[in-house]
This record gives sequence, C-alpha cells and structure tokens, in this order.
Amino acid sequence: MPMLLSRNRRRNRRWPVQVLARCTTLRGGRRVESNMWVRDVNESGLRLESLDAFSGGGDAAAFRRGRKISVRHLFYDEKGAREVAGTLRWAFQDPETERWRVGVRLAGGRSPSSFRDFLGVVKSSR
Repeated sequence: MPMLLSRNRRRNRRWPVQVLARCTTLRGGRRVESNMWVRDVNESGLRLESLDAFSGGGDAAAFRRGRKISVRHLFYDEKGAREVAGTLRWAFQDPETERWRVGVRLAGGRSPSSFRDFLGVVKSSR
C-alpha cells in the first residue's frame, strides 16, 4: 500500500475503539513501556493516546517518527495476547492535557491475520 499524501490520509475509513494496550518502544537502547488507549483503528494502522501526562517516561525522544513500536493486549486469540508491530508515523503532545497522541502504521503496511480478525469484529459491531 503506498503512503498517502497528508491531504488524503484521513480518507481511509477508521473505526473508533477504546481498548487499553501495552506499548513498547526503544529509547537510548532501553525499553520504554507504557499503557496507552487505542482510540481508532483501520486496515493499516491505529491511533494511540497516553493515559496521563508522563506515561512510561513518554517524552519527545520516545515518540520520534520512524521509531519501532509494539502493541500488546489489543486482542487475544486461542494462543493468548497477541502483539502487533509498527512504526510511529506522527506524534504530538496535547498542550492542555499533556497526553501524547501517536499514529502507528503496522509493519509492512499489512496487518497480521489475527489483527484482521479483530478489525472484522470492530467493523461488525458498528
């Protein structure tokens, strides 16, 4: 899937969700983990929001564009909690709440089959 121009990026259909997930990224060679809300999903990515102003040591260095991130506990299957990996596409900190909002593109631009199953459930519930 080619990367969309910024003016077209919102044309992809999104489905709102509210799921608490565990996110992990590397910063300075060490793992930074934090709980984040998954706010919406689509076929190629998702939008995250931090729980509080300083969740998991989240600062600008932790949320740099292109940084790898993994999201766990978003959905479960017969093997337990599944993990999806992706790349940070954008991040900004809300000046009022100081919470971080982060856009994640799934690795390879293609979602794993278990994520597609999760997305199917989300779509059918709307």
